[in-house]
Amino acid sequence: MRGFQITKETDYAVRIILYLSREENHIFKSEDISKKMLIPQDFLRKILKRLEKKGLIKIKRGVGGGIKLSRKPEKITLYDVVEAIEDTVALNRCVINKSTCRLVSNCPAHPVWMKLRKEIVNSLTEIDFRNIISKK
Repeated sequence: MRGFQITKETDYAVRIILYLSREENHIFKSEDISKKMLIPQDFLRKILKRLEKKGLIKIKRGVGGGIKLSRKPEKITLYDVVEAIEDTVALNRCVINKSTCRLVSNCPAHPVWMKLRKEIVNSLTEIDFRNIISKK
């Protein structure tokens, strides 16, 4: 299927943060997250590194180690997670870098792409994980 959709990696990252948000002070094993959220271990490790790099989770390695949120679920938005995985939100490459399109200065669609990006970012920023888990 083609169209506007988040990547599998972003979907998995959202699942991970949702899972950790249910018991925010608990330290989870990566194997448990992998099993419960149906995420392959190799893929999980890659995503966890990105989430840790962006400061969304803490990873304690070694015996007694595990994974937990680095801040409360209400302080983590969908935008935070999308940005951690995708780097940015944009429907068209010209929104990220105008030099990718030679028509951008005369393009009537460019302002539309910019407006849509702003609306999507605003919407994703308004949704935090406490809000999501409380609507179950």
